[in-house]
Amino acid sequence: LLNLVILAIVGIQVLRALFSFLTNYLFSVLNQEILTIIKKDLFSKLLRLPLSFFDSQQSGYLLSRISEVEGLSFFFSNSVVRILIGIFEFLFCLGILFYLNWRLTLVSISILPFLFFATRFYSRTIRRTSKEVMEKGANLSKRIQESLSGVELIKSFSAEERESEKINTSLDDFKQTNIR
Repeated sequence: LLNLVILAIVGIQVLRALFSFLTNYLFSVLNQEILTIIKKDLFSKLLRLPLSFFDSQQSGYLLSRISEVEGLSFFFSNSVVRILIGIFEFLFCLGILFYLNWRLTLVSISILPFLFFATRFYSRTIRRTSKEVMEKGANLSKRIQESLSGVELIKSFSAEERESEKINTSLDDFKQTNIR
């Protein structure tokens, strides 16, 4: 019987690994398809904007904004499915706990409202900081692109150090915002 149990466990793990690989692959394909469609639509929309829009926006800034589409990849990945499965597992385990000892379960879940409010509080802060990170990243890309496209002018005025210092300051600011 022990050999049969061991074989069953190994078989289940092999099937689980194959299923995991297959779902990861399929979600990766889906993810890339959706992101490509979004980028194509975004670029097409950008090209249809009036010329005056491009006069007021730097290409490095726009390029950074287009690359932020990658941030949407989470919503089209298997992470969302894992979160849903985790919720169902939590509810299932909660049901078992209630069945075993409902008083102890109530005491245990009494901390959930505190966790909920703490999560809400920090998610607002994180959301604000994420927007700031995206904005600073876009501005950093714009500044680097401007420096690289104007490298002849920078060199002709021997302003390499000054320009490098500007970029370094922006990089440090971007790093601090990311850390926060």
